[in-house]
Parts: sequence; C-alpha cells; structure tokens
Amino acid sequence: MRILLAMIIAGFLGIQNAAAQQVVWEESSWRNIEKAAEAQQKPIFLYVYAPYCEICKHMQTVLNGDTLGPYLSQTFVTAKMDSDNLSNNIRLSNWGITIIPSYLVFDPKGKKIGLFAGEPTASSLKEALMQTMSPDSLLGK
Repeated sequence: MRILLAMIIAGFLGIQNAAAQQVVWEESSWRNIEKAAEAQQKPIFLYVYAPYCEICKHMQTVLNGDTLGPYLSQTFVTAKMDSDNLSNNIRLSNWGITIIPSYLVFDPKGKKIGLFAGEPTASSLKEALMQTMSPDSLLGK
C-alpha cells in the first residue's frame, strides 16, 4: 500500500514538473509582446505558424520539449503568431517571412536580430538561438 501511494505521489509530482517546463506562449498584440519584453528586459522569440501546417504542429511539440522548452522560457518572452490571421500579414511580410514555420528573435526593444525557418531539430535550433544571443552577434561582430 505504501509503495502504491509513493508511486502515485511520484507520478503526480512528475506531472507537475512537466507542466512547469511548459512554454507560456503570448498571443496578444505585438505591442503588448514588446511591452512585456521591455519590462522583463528579455529578447522575444516569435514562432510563426499556420493551424493547418503539419510541420508546425510537430514543431510546437519540439519547442515545448525538454531540450528547448526550458531554454526558451528562461531566455525569452515567447510569443506565437498565426500566419493565416490577416491582421498579421503586413507585419510578417515586413519581417521577411516567406516560409512557415518560422522563428524570429527580437531584442527587448523589438529590433529583429534573427530569423530561422523550417523544421530544425531541437538541438540545432537551440544552438542557432544561443549563437544569435551571443555578445558578438548582438554587437554585430
């Protein structure tokens, strides 16, 4: 009986820890996302997707996974934008989005500093993001 109770408690704690690692995705207006980044002094990671896109659905799992999820949560204000929403089209076009899924990085003031697209692995995207966030990259060296 004690073993069963211990297993139930361990399972419950495991579920809580998994939920704690889940990335919180902002989906409000771009201005609110910029305000959050400025207030937290964090860069923005923007995930651009389409609801019908199978690769996007797969990448949502990758972005929330153990390799990338905690890094995104700790390092960025994380946001996502539906490419099918007509109110986003001009902004996405101005940012150079031609492929979905796409992933953009902005500094806390909203200046675009990185753009990635397609179906990278969690480790390759994390490596690219870390390189983008390196001091040399941020200073334009």
